[in-house]
Amino acid sequence: MNVTVPLVLAFAAWFLLNTLAAARLTQLVTTDSITEPPRVAVTEWADRRRGTRPLSVLINCGWCVSVWVSAGLAAFDWWAGGPLARGVAAAGYDPAAAGWAIIVAALALAAGMLAVKTR
Repeated sequence: MNVTVPLVLAFAAWFLLNTLAAARLTQLVTTDSITEPPRVAVTEWADRRRGTRPLSVLINCGWCVSVWVSAGLAAFDWWAGGPLARGVAAAGYDPAAAGWAIIVAALALAAGMLAVKTR
């Protein structure tokens, strides 16, 4: 395991940036007025149709949305070969497996906490 200081700093900075981005995107999807019309339309549509109620809950739940936003950000980082991908690989994890589960969970937790605290 050869983890260098610049890689650790890049990982930490990129993780913080991704956490803030995930929190903001989560808040955008779940509470902002600019996304209220499509959110209300999806919620009403889901509430009228049988079996789609979880979609209504999902789009209005900050904790739920933060997982999907964080997964998208982590997937983009992996695709782009960013610091998160290099940090996971340098720590000895397979970027396609356990390391990504840890990254997504940590991002989602931090973003969910930030999104809930800023309401």
